Amino acid sequence: MAPQVGFSRTALIERLMKENPLNDPSESVPIEEERFSPRKRSWTEMALFIKDNLLEVEQKIQQIETQIWGKLIIMEKNFRTAKAYLRNPVIIVDGSNEEFDGVKLGLNHFENHNRDTITELELKLLQKGIRIQLDEAGNIWMKKNGGFEKKISVKTKQKREPIFISEDFKKVFDLRNFKESVISNLSSENSDKKRLRESAMIFLKLSDSGNEDLLKNPVWCCLIHLIAVDMVDAVASEFGHSPHNSLIRNLVESQSPSNGSHSSEESSAKLE
Repeated sequence: MAPQVGFSRTALIERLMKENPLNDPSESVPIEEERFSPRKRSWTEMALFIKDNLLEVEQKIQQIETQIWGKLIIMEKNFRTAKAYLRNPVIIVDGSNEEFDGVKLGLNHFENHNRDTITELELKLLQKGIRIQLDEAGNIWMKKNGGFEKKISVKTKQKREPIFISEDFKKVFDLRNFKESVISNLSSENSDKKRLRESAMIFLKLSDSGNEDLLKNPVWCCLIHLIAVDMVDAVASEFGHSPHNSLIRNLVESQSPSNGSHSSEESSAKLE
């Protein structure tokens, strides 16, 4: 069952902050397009892409409506064709030319005067595209929105290997695991909030290109989980920045395997 519309980032973070990490409730599987001219629309290095796009989020996060849970960045090779803010928990991304209506986003709707024939073909092959869903726990799931053979993969820092999207829902981001990783990182003397925010980015490869460099791939997206970005500051504010803070140490110890925390593949993945 799809999650209900009408949650807020703040309310979800507060609920997760109060949650006992040993509780594991059952999970239900489940743009506003930015109108301002972007400061920068192309990149030559992935590190700069990450830095610039996270900086845009950090500068605007306080002004973004709390009901907006994600920001989707549409890329064709190293060129950003569009940005969209996501409010609805169900989003469909396909290769059509339909304007974003809050639920369905057609990648071919956006202009790119440098679009080549390979990119045009990749957009056609995307067909009905993919379905992105946010569940009530803040986790993100994805599936192909119809049967087609094109390979679609997702890369996050929660998994060492890419996740290949199929016609069945796959969880691509676990918010509870992210919270545990944030707490663990902030308990370290080498805590790094910048690196934690980078871990809120989900990279979605929509082409069959074998090139590992996303900036050379015909069509791809970056989804920034705004709830996760907010959570980094929420945890830091709640428990303080000191790596010796006793509250952080107690939380980390309560989530260690010896104290009964989850040990499945979809739990407690450490940040790389």
